[in-house]
Amino acid sequence: MRVLGVDFGKRKIGLALSDPLGMAHPLGTEKVSGLHSVVEKILELVKEKEVSEVVLGYPLKQDGTVGEMALEVQKLADLLKKEGLKVVLVDERFSSERAVRSLHIMGKKTGKNKRDIDTMAAALLLQEYLDRTSKREN
Repeated sequence: MRVLGVDFGKRKIGLALSDPLGMAHPLGTEKVSGLHSVVEKILELVKEKEVSEVVLGYPLKQDGTVGEMALEVQKLADLLKKEGLKVVLVDERFSSERAVRSLHIMGKKTGKNKRDIDTMAAALLLQEYLDRTSKREN
C-alpha cells in the first residue's frame, strides 16, 4: 500500500505519493474549494492509487503554536478519519523554503509557479515521514 502526502492550501493542495520502495514522488496540485472538496479529492486518490495512509502537512507557526491554517488541517484530518483513513500530521514549518531550494538545485525556476513549490513541499514532507517510519521499523 502507498502513502499520500498532502500540502494543504485553501485554494489548492500539493500532492505526493510514495512508491513501493519508500520514495516520495510529486503528483501535482489540485484546485479545491473548501474542506469537503479536499476530502473528495483525497478519497478519490486513496481509491485510485490504493493508499493506506494520508500524511498532512501541519502548518504550525514559527514558534510552534497552532494558528488558523493548522486548525483547518486538523478539521481536514478529523473529516478524513471519519471516512476510516489513517491520518498523520507532520510539522511542515519551512517546507516551502525547502521546496524552493530543492527546485533551484534541480535547475527549475520557481518564480510565479507556486504549483511546483506546493507539490515539492508535499513530496518533502512525505519523504521526511517515510524516512522517519522506516528508521523505527529497522
